[in-house]
Amino acid sequence: MPYVKKWKFHDMRDDSLTCLINSLNETQETIRAYDVKAEILALVVTLALGLLSHNFGDNLDYCGWQIFLGIACIITGLISIAFVGLVLYPSKEPFKKIDLTDYSPQRSYYINTDNFKSTMKVSSFLERITATDWKAELAYEILKCSSIRDRKHFWFVGALRVAALTLFLSGVFWLGMIANV
Repeated sequence: MPYVKKWKFHDMRDDSLTCLINSLNETQETIRAYDVKAEILALVVTLALGLLSHNFGDNLDYCGWQIFLGIACIITGLISIAFVGLVLYPSKEPFKKIDLTDYSPQRSYYINTDNFKSTMKVSSFLERITATDWKAELAYEILKCSSIRDRKHFWFVGALRVAALTLFLSGVFWLGMIANV
């Protein structure tokens, strides 16, 4: 391979590159953690709604406040699940907050195969890697991932708050059921 000889290897012992890579890895781990937590939260809310709806349909001997609590619990549970969906599938709009006036991403770290024409040439990719300013490229990826992380955090906190309200309403509903027995 003639292109390997042309490679100019960057000094990977550079502390700033190591710091940027560690930062990117930590941001990606946090993103994955929000996804897992959101999935668990959706499971808990779904189970609570399932128990509520199973009992809600069997017995029609409820007083007015129990009907209100049951309906409020179902509505808040569905809102919580919708927020979980926004955690798992965040909008791409936050990328617009990254100012790219002084840098054009090379997309050498996360390769988008849609940017290639009909075929991908290894030699042209190797040249692109050699020409990449890795500090700037990693900084761009960190900003992009941080934007995703912040959106996931926002929606997860909302889902958690609404889920807490759902579980509280469900608990009051069940206590009312026990008191009527």
